Amino acid sequence: MCINMASKNISLKQEAYDRLKALQNEGESFSEEILRLTKNYETDLSDIIGLDIDISWEQILEDRNKSMEVSRDDLLS
Repeated sequence: MCINMASKNISLKQEAYDRLKALQNEGESFSEEILRLTKNYETDLSDIIGLDIDISWEQILEDRNKSMEVSRDDLLS
């Protein structure tokens, strides 16, 4: 049976590669390692913004980008 999995190539600085390699479990792929190391950071922001706030990660990024644009415009004025 053949399973097609999407893949992405990424570039890492040597220091980042060395750190990942040092944390890698025996027999673990880099993909498996990254998923293991980031399992608590998917999109659950309740530990940062609270449990009763209904906002998506996309909305937070959009708001941040708008704020940065306003700040940049203020600097250029």
